[in-house]
Amino acid sequence: MSLQNQRPSLYLLELMSALIYLIIIYFLHSPVILLAQTVNIILILIVLFLVNRFIKSSGHVAILAGAVTILVFIHGLLYLLGFVLVWVLMWSRLILKRHTFKEVVVGAIIGIFVAFLVALIGKWYN
Repeated sequence: MSLQNQRPSLYLLELMSALIYLIIIYFLHSPVILLAQTVNIILILIVLFLVNRFIKSSGHVAILAGAVTILVFIHGLLYLLGFVLVWVLMWSRLILKRHTFKEVVVGAIIGIFVAFLVALIGKWYN
C-alpha cells in the first residue's frame, strides 16, 4: 500500500495472520528458527504500525533485515552475507520510487533492532 493512511489496516491484518500462524507452529512443535522468525515478524509489524504515524518506513526492508539478523544469531556470522540481499532490496525500493532513502534506512534499522532484541531476550543463539 503506497498511501501511508492505508497501512494501519494492512498491518493489523498481517499481525492477526502472523499471530494465528505462531499459535499453529507452536503447537506443532516447529523448529526454533521458525518460532524466532515469526516472533520477530510480529514485533516488527507492531513497531511498523506505531512508527507509521510519523514515517512510511519500508516493511519489506524491515522484515528482510530482521530475518537476516535472526539467522546471524542462530546460525553464525556466515549469514552476514544475507545483508547483501537487504541492500539489493533497499536499492529496488528506491529505484521503484516506493520509498525514500530515509524510509528504507528506517525500515532496516527497525528490522535489525527488533531482531537483535528478539534474539537476546529469547536466547535463540549459540
